[in-house]
Amino acid sequence: TGLVVVFILDGIEALAPVADADTLNYHFETPRLFLKAGEIVPQLRAVDGVTPALLHMTYAASLSLGGAGAAKIWTWVTGWMLIAAFGAIMATKAKRYWALAGMLILSSMPAFVYSSGAGHVEPRLALFALIAVFALTRVIAQRSDAMAYAVVAGLAAGFFVGAKMTGLLFVFAMGLVLLVY
Repeated sequence: TGLVVVFILDGIEALAPVADADTLNYHFETPRLFLKAGEIVPQLRAVDGVTPALLHMTYAASLSLGGAGAAKIWTWVTGWMLIAAFGAIMATKAKRYWALAGMLILSSMPAFVYSSGAGHVEPRLALFALIAVFALTRVIAQRSDAMAYAVVAGLAAGFFVGAKMTGLLFVFAMGLVLLVY
């Protein structure tokens, strides 16, 4: 019940207009500029150069389909993909009610509530990291389907890099873990 309440409240948040500076000036503005130009235009910044735009391209798709409202719904849905993946992975090692409790805790954390519906990439990066680490543990356990999990780990880590440069540190860390095992 608590998880359903949080899901509905987060959905109501997705209907509210964008109000934070990051999303207004960057997360939704960059894809809007891509759509206006009809091509991917590099957004050069003195601080960090050109940032990866994988997730912003998904925002561009939703903006082109239904404007800012569709983009907000898209951020709500993709934010909840983290909660679903967390619950599914937790359910592999814990009883269902503990997985649901973990999902409730994660979904009601202020950092998730604020950033998930606002267009910030961090909840989606957490999804990529969670999937990559889960798949990597399956590779390390040397399961019979380890190669398939290695592909999933590589794809998820690659998506992380495609969304934010700090993903390179994550890939490096995963490589070190593989070298040790």
